[in-house]
Amino acid sequence: MINMKKQWLNTDRILTIAFWVSLSIFIGWALGKMFGLIRSPEIIEFIPYVAVGISIGVAYQKVTGMISSINKRTIKLEKDFEETSRKLIRIETRCEERHGKIR
Repeated sequence: MINMKKQWLNTDRILTIAFWVSLSIFIGWALGKMFGLIRSPEIIEFIPYVAVGISIGVAYQKVTGMISSINKRTIKLEKDFEETSRKLIRIETRCEERHGKIR
């Protein structure tokens, strides 16, 4: 039960929901203005711009999260490559000790 709750409330899911909600608000406002359904004072017209700002902020958070994830994977791959290289050198050394020089 706790695991499902963590999965539901993870940051990525919250950011995705915030992005789509704010984008929907802006699109709904733009369509309402275009068809003349919305005739509101200036203070209320500021709301869609806030929604766009939230969308941009969420998109930025998601992009920086992906970049961070890619960076972590790259570091892990570099470590794994170094470890594999060391193991190959050890194997080559053992082969040379047993069978003479390979090349």
